[in-house]
Amino acid sequence: MRALIGDLLALAGAVSGAVYFLVGRFIRVRASLATYTVPVYSVSAITTLIVGLMMHTKFWPYPPYTWFYILMIVLGPMLLGHTLLNYSLRYSRAITVTTSTLGEPIGASLLALAIFHQVPPQTLTIIGIAVTLFGIYMVVSEEAHGVA
Repeated sequence: MRALIGDLLALAGAVSGAVYFLVGRFIRVRASLATYTVPVYSVSAITTLIVGLMMHTKFWPYPPYTWFYILMIVLGPMLLGHTLLNYSLRYSRAITVTTSTLGEPIGASLLALAIFHQVPPQTLTIIGIAVTLFGIYMVVSEEAHGVA
């Protein structure tokens, strides 16, 4: 039963992400990046805070190194990464932008290798990376060549 709940949550997340990018593409063609991202990020932050409070999540006290990592997550993947995706929605199809996010686990794996010396399992990982990169290449090159 727990697996089914997890699967349903994953499906809900995927549908939510698809809707987010489709709506974002529609809005970003007409609105500036700041006009779009400030309200979206504000609503996201407030929603996260409310859900955290409802779930009695411990927000403090944390040691300084934890706040450093939280800040790095906010500045890197959240603000920089999501803002670049939202910037791209003005110039690229939503399917191209969302497909590019499939490279995120590959980048994370490379960072884990470089920073923490964590080596993923070899054969299947390499096959998965190759298939994923080829898929990303196909979608991006299709848009670059005007095939839609």
